[in-house]
Amino acid sequence: MAQERKPRTLQELLDSVPNIVDYLYANRKGSVTRDAVQRQPPPHVLPEYTNWRDEQRAWRETVALYDQSFHMTTSILRGPDALRLVSYLAVNSFRTFG
Repeated sequence: MAQERKPRTLQELLDSVPNIVDYLYANRKGSVTRDAVQRQPPPHVLPEYTNWRDEQRAWRETVALYDQSFHMTTSILRGPDALRLVSYLAVNSFRTFG
């Protein structure tokens, strides 16, 4: 039984499936693709639905408050200027860090 070759590029993946939305939606739990595409907030963060126009206007004319603590929980910064970058971007002080 021959093993199916995995697509090596995004274009190969797009060409290999009839509908990319269905493919990503039905991707098995725990796969890299599913985890990257379908990260969901924890159950205590209730979804709110409006329409696209209202959301776009709100982002431009008001303030957007996001709790995005449920994703990007692992960030790895390396290099000689990593601490300098984080110190510049963060609201916390890194004076006693490390």
